[in-house]
Amino acid sequence: VLVRTPFRRWTKVSDVCSGHDAQVAFDAFKQNVAKPEESVASRLDEHRAQQVKKNREIIKSVAKCVYICGKQGIALRGHRDDSTAYANANPGNFLELLRFRAESGDATLQAHLSSTAGNATYSSKTIQNELAVIIGDQIRQNIVAGVKKAKFYSILSDEVTDVSGHEQLSL
Repeated sequence: VLVRTPFRRWTKVSDVCSGHDAQVAFDAFKQNVAKPEESVASRLDEHRAQQVKKNREIIKSVAKCVYICGKQGIALRGHRDDSTAYANANPGNFLELLRFRAESGDATLQAHLSSTAGNATYSSKTIQNELAVIIGDQIRQNIVAGVKKAKFYSILSDEVTDVSGHEQLSL
């Protein structure tokens, strides 16, 4: 026998069943139907959107460091920046500039560099190279768009023969 006495308090059924799993699931279902913006799926979407926004801010800070190094014509990396065996060696202009930005008040970058695992800091040489290519493509697209808008334009070139006898032309 599953029940010794029959249930007779049907007017208070919601109070009696409030802790029951089925009742909890039903209450969650009613809440999702009444307020779909508060559902688990929408909360996950909102969290994902916040994470994407945060990652874009981090990449923007990292890309600014690559851009500054390129604009100034300085190398991104030092001689041994990818090895932990040379901890005392020069880490390179990019990593130093990244560290400087974090220390100078870029709170998003500072929090990212201090709390993220070493393999997810967006500071590897692969990321540096990819960002340099992307920034170069953007600059090239801007130049081409400016040339297409202009009625007239000129191209300056200079040819020189290097020590080995090869002719080199720069535009």
